[in-house]
Amino acid sequence: MDYKEMTAPCGIPCFECGAYKAKSNEVIRKRISVGFGLDYDISYCEGCRNRKGIGFLSGKNNIFPEGKCLLLNEKGECKIYLCAEEKQIHNCSECYDFPCDNLQPFGDRGNKIPHNLKIFNLSLIKKMGLENWAINKSKQTLDRYYNDKLDT
Repeated sequence: MDYKEMTAPCGIPCFECGAYKAKSNEVIRKRISVGFGLDYDISYCEGCRNRKGIGFLSGKNNIFPEGKCLLLNEKGECKIYLCAEEKQIHNCSECYDFPCDNLQPFGDRGNKIPHNLKIFNLSLIKKMGLENWAINKSKQTLDRYYNDKLDT
């Protein structure tokens, strides 16, 4: 696995994402197809970098109000991806302006979309190194985000 290629500039581990896993997993792909109202054939994502920052659901995006994500521009391109490309950095933890407003967490849909983990993941990448984080921490962080409660 090329963890560098499969980690988005914002620190989201594409290799742990259900939409990415759906490419080779029929059960997940069917769940995404039904859940998002997408044709089965396009119910997966190749990863942020492979899509050149084009949001997975930018064409049909019913998980955001009015079908828009404030981080996607009018062409469906992720502003964080574009910023990293412009600055010629791999991820935001390498940026002199880290953290910036592009990484602002939001409560809306936080239970379905792991984007609130961006700053935490990027901080871990900076501290641990990308490959060490990818192998030893990224899955645990996602599992904990979705499954643990503050009082456990």
